[in-house]
Amino acid sequence: MNWEEAEHPRRPDGRFRDKSGRWAQTLLDQLGYGGLDILEQQVRTGTETENHPFMQQGVQARVSIVELKMPDGSTKTTIQKLYEREFLGTESAGEAMASLIGLAVGAPVPAVVLDEHNPDLLHMDYLPGVAPFRKATEQERDGPDGRLLGLLDLLVNNKDRNGSNWLVLEDGSIAGIDHGVVDLNRESVDTSEENQRWPHNDFTSHYLRRRVGLATGGPLAENDWHPDDLAEVERRLRVLFESERYKRLKEPAHSDEYLILERLAAIRALARGTVRRLT
Repeated sequence: MNWEEAEHPRRPDGRFRDKSGRWAQTLLDQLGYGGLDILEQQVRTGTETENHPFMQQGVQARVSIVELKMPDGSTKTTIQKLYEREFLGTESAGEAMASLIGLAVGAPVPAVVLDEHNPDLLHMDYLPGVAPFRKATEQERDGPDGRLLGLLDLLVNNKDRNGSNWLVLEDGSIAGIDHGVVDLNRESVDTSEENQRWPHNDFTSHYLRRRVGLATGGPLAENDWHPDDLAEVERRLRVLFESERYKRLKEPAHSDEYLILERLAAIRALARGTVRRLT
């Protein structure tokens, strides 16, 4: 009996009632992965009516805002990101994987899926916001979304959370974007310098010791997460790692789920909070 069956008795049709009281088919539906299925269906059935290139992202990818006309006459705005073949490593699959893990953690990231026919092409939900090109404010950094974004960056070893790789949305909330520079490979992580094993940015600063005179973060420090919250994150990740969606991306993204769980365990070992944040 797996976790879903043990925790959520099923009806004859296989559905179960989740913690919010709604019926779900799988725990992945409960955690929000249904949005990935919706995005894939929209990309598959929609007809592209407009394509507006809006930035040249360094030398790695071309990014466009795309309007899709759906069979029911409605429209859907998405982002297309095409990685250049000569620079392609694991960026496209890594970015899709970071979205998966971000959804499991509960971090504010868009749904991202690989194109069915072109492994260099990503489709993602359009988020109405702007990149601030500045350091995060205290409110942005210390709020729930900022803390979850920092946790995601530590788990996926995201070394590129600069001022152009997160957004301030129209409602004032924040979201992380552009996760092509993640490192989920044990060999490269284990052979890196100690102060490079945990990426330092505005949002990960909660979790790292300060090193005077150095821009990089030191070893992990105590954090104010409740240990039970991080146990819940672990449970969500373990469900994800058993899913077909994760398994399809595992090899092209060079993802090591045991490394991710070890990084989470190290953070949880230093959790000293007394207030629960996750429900």
